[in-house]
Amino acid sequence: MARIWREYVAPDGRKYYYNAVTKQSTWHKPESLDEMDENRGVKRFKKIESKPHVALELYHGWHLVICDTGKKFYYNVETNESAWNLPDEGSRNLIDALDKNKLVALIGLARGYSPGGLHIYEELVTDLVKLRQEREAKRAEGDQEKDEATGEEVKDEDEEKDKANGEEVKEEDRDQNDGEDNDAQNGLVAGYSSSSESEDEGEGEGEGEEPLNIPITESVEEPVDISGDKKALWDLFTRYDLNPYSAWPFEMKKIRDDPDFLRVLDDSVREDVFEEWCAHAISGDQVEPVDEIKSEDFDEEEDLEPTKYHYLAHIVSKSNITPTTIFMDIKNDNKSSFKKYNIKDFLTSKKDQESFVSKLLFYYKRMKLEERKEVFVQLLKQNGKTIEENLSNDMDKVRHCLAQEIDSNDPYAVETKLFKMEKFMGLWGNLSDLVEEPKYYILGIRDKMLELNDYLKIYV
Repeated sequence: MARIWREYVAPDGRKYYYNAVTKQSTWHKPESLDEMDENRGVKRFKKIESKPHVALELYHGWHLVICDTGKKFYYNVETNESAWNLPDEGSRNLIDALDKNKLVALIGLARGYSPGGLHIYEELVTDLVKLRQEREAKRAEGDQEKDEATGEEVKDEDEEKDKANGEEVKEEDRDQNDGEDNDAQNGLVAGYSSSSESEDEGEGEGEGEEPLNIPITESVEEPVDISGDKKALWDLFTRYDLNPYSAWPFEMKKIRDDPDFLRVLDDSVREDVFEEWCAHAISGDQVEPVDEIKSEDFDEEEDLEPTKYHYLAHIVSKSNITPTTIFMDIKNDNKSSFKKYNIKDFLTSKKDQESFVSKLLFYYKRMKLEERKEVFVQLLKQNGKTIEENLSNDMDKVRHCLAQEIDSNDPYAVETKLFKMEKFMGLWGNLSDLVEEPKYYILGIRDKMLELNDYLKIYV
């Protein structure tokens, strides 16, 4: 799920909240900012410090260290050096030979999610031991072959020398000996050079083969420009039709076996791309990344604000109300909610708070949910003519809003749609009297959104 609302501090010290989808800011803390944290059990709006969680031993003292946030770095136990990019080529080749799915599972395990089971770390350690043994065995075999080749060259050289000496003994005169000796020496030089050149050619072929491993090695490290990889990951989310209201660890399981998933190796980067994708899916645009959306699309979004009684009414709707409940019961039982929703910022007077809650309690004590729904709809019908006129001013947007299917269990989606419909019906214009009407608040946010959505459809 994307981080829709973000908290900032203004120069005067007051907090304000920015909506990443609508590009609008508000002084009032949105209900969904805290509810999404509570529902998921993840404080996504707080800074998370990374702590090393697991380490895998590589070559030459280097270790791959994975943090509890999923980020990785490399540490050398011999030099106490830390690095984001692994400088040791042998270690990079070793990582490249590992099963990528197991590495992804290990990152998930470090983050508290175990898609591959708790045994995945032991499996990777075993795989690394086997890989090191195999490479050491190949290296030893190569050294043995090299020694044998060197021995054969020495033997050939000795034979050539013996032959040359034998020819020198059989010479009939000094001049002839010198001539044949020169020929023998030339033969030795030619033979030696030939052997050396062959050896050089062999080494050249070996050196020519080495770069073939470079693309594989480089693929381990994330390239500097990964915009294309991010785009492929974005398309992957769309192709698998992931749930934008779900959490990353659960959605990751659906796509981790796809090759495009591994185009971005840093799981924190993957999650950031997923959050951007979620924001777009929620706002109704799942085609292009956030950066490619034209700014004029957001200019059309109206400033969505809650009424001053919005969150206080929400607290009442969530309270346990009995025939004897009074305002102080509501406040004492919901102290944290009063603080969380900054009720004092909306209604500074305790007397106003008490007066409003007392009026709502009148309906909650005497009416069941269905009866309160009827009262709410009747209030809308009493203002039906004005509502119809206001809707006709921008009917295309109204139709789009009402036709948009949302998850009624998602606080942000519910609240955003409610605010949009309130704007369209004129709650901030010629229907501002409804803001002060207690009957307008006798339903919870979700029920109000559903009832208002059904009612407005009769004018479309």
